[in-house]
Amino acid sequence: MSRGKHKFKQSDIVRAVKAARAAGLDPRGVEIDPNGTLRVLFNGTDAQIKQTNSVNEWDVQ
Repeated sequence: MSRGKHKFKQSDIVRAVKAARAAGLDPRGVEIDPNGTLRVLFNGTDAQIKQTNSVNEWDVQ
């Protein structure tokens, strides 16, 4: 009996982890939901993203 078709590929996971590393983050793992959603997990300090209050001049009209 097969498990059915997977909703993700190994290359999808590799691509997500490489993108996180390219952004300067250090991923600690990956979660895969039964519906195929991939989540790259980070340490608490990495996951904090600084928010800016800058406004894009093109959005102001």
